[in-house]
Amino acid sequence: LQALRQMAPGTTYAELHELIAAQVNAIYRDQTPQCEGDRDRVVFGDLQIQRDPFITVQQIEGDTVILGAGVVHGLRVGTKLALYPPETRTREQLPPAPLTTVEVSQVTATTAYAPIPASARQLPLLHARGLITEQVYEGLSQTVALIAEAGQENQQAIERLQRAILHATPDEQPSPYLKIATDSAAANMHVVASGGKLQIYNANGVLLVEPTDIQVQGQSDAEAVVHALESIVRYHAILALKSEGQDSRLTGKIKLRLRHYVVGHPLAQAQPLPAEATGQGGELTVYFHPKQKDQNQYVVDVINESELEVYPHVFTLSPDYSIGRLYPRLGQQEAIKPGDTFAIPQPLQCYLPEGWDASHDYVKVFVTTAPTDLGVLEQKGLKVPPPKRVISRDTRGVSRLRHIIDAATYGAGTRFIEPAEVA
Repeated sequence: LQALRQMAPGTTYAELHELIAAQVNAIYRDQTPQCEGDRDRVVFGDLQIQRDPFITVQQIEGDTVILGAGVVHGLRVGTKLALYPPETRTREQLPPAPLTTVEVSQVTATTAYAPIPASARQLPLLHARGLITEQVYEGLSQTVALIAEAGQENQQAIERLQRAILHATPDEQPSPYLKIATDSAAANMHVVASGGKLQIYNANGVLLVEPTDIQVQGQSDAEAVVHALESIVRYHAILALKSEGQDSRLTGKIKLRLRHYVVGHPLAQAQPLPAEATGQGGELTVYFHPKQKDQNQYVVDVINESELEVYPHVFTLSPDYSIGRLYPRLGQQEAIKPGDTFAIPQPLQCYLPEGWDASHDYVKVFVTTAPTDLGVLEQKGLKVPPPKRVISRDTRGVSRLRHIIDAATYGAGTRFIEPAEVA
């Protein structure tokens, strides 16, 4: 009732939940208020409010803010965040300057603590929205070499990009995810200006993003490249993220399983994958059925072999650098008891984009011993080129008709390189 009386016009159910959840849990440790469903709808209304993921100040204790994010969200001791007013919902709404900037002094898996600067102790920081402006964790930043081919147009494009990287945050600070390399040979990524266009390559010279995708509505070419570079860095950092505590009671005790979903039947009746689907290291191979979409759905099981109750957060990571949240999508916070298996209620839908004959995707689960929101990890995909097929040098026994079919299907045929046979 207090929160309802104090809420501003246009407050959403998700924001109302933020207002009360931390307070209730602080008093009653065994209670975790839930907010499931159409969370971005205005309270008692039907208007949908667009929200970008921010890190929220959940509580204030003395001269310290407690953030609703921790190691699993990418925070470390020394990470700096700019705090914006609580009513900020999207990046487009960000004011020119933040309320203040704080630096993380203590961090757990799902929360972080940061002292409030003396000049900001009278400001309304409760439920303020935070954005990372400086990272200290090496895994969350990569070096990029900026290379201009001959010509003034290319040089100007690289200069625009350099300025965009050095003023990438809302308060004009350098990108927390990118460092401009002084030695291009040691850089993680290369951006090459050619014909006035910026193209992104990895250290091995493989094109990572289609140049046509560099033009993004409302952004300059340089800003769009910074967005793409940061998305690539975050993707690899989240893919590599693992528990840093060697003595964790969860290490090796949480497992994932994939089962073939039978449409129209309960999740419990999903079928195990055939033994030959599992390769070395646990990698799974499944086949895409373009004309039978019901055959492309899978149930993801999270198996808890630990002695603790855990909350699962399941994400998919795909080659277009997208990070999608499979669970919880609508605010559910379901605990898995020790020894139990939890079937994610939303089936995993597999597909292949047009022009792709294979895709290497990941399903990753983060488990926490307390409820938390990992929505800040999500990001949309970029337009990437289809993976290159491996060209076989050995063409003995392969018919000319097969070569023609491959060339037509994959565009791989030239007079110098024979296309590979279709698996």
